Amino acid sequence: MSDEGASIRALAKMIQSSPTTVMKMRKDLDDWHPDENGRIQVRTVRGLDGKLRPGRRFDTTERDDNIRLRRSSGQTIRAIADAVGCSVGTVHRILKETS
Repeated sequence: MSDEGASIRALAKMIQSSPTTVMKMRKDLDDWHPDENGRIQVRTVRGLDGKLRPGRRFDTTERDDNIRLRRSSGQTIRAIADAVGCSVGTVHRILKETS
């Protein structure tokens, strides 16, 4: 699809299709190599505004699991954010994705 690593949404907008269709099309390509979580590592991502940006630099699965574990044990959002080393907003986002 894109050598520079455009995002799925950006590709969908370019071809006037849905992100689901783009994902199905990507599976047919040779460079489709999802990790154990189904994520595709992309070095750079082209945003909807056309600018290239760095892709996700690291896998946050371990951090996200740690946040969920701490919340299930009864810790507050602020305590989790301080312990894990991320923002309160990030903790809220991870917990919202879980529920």
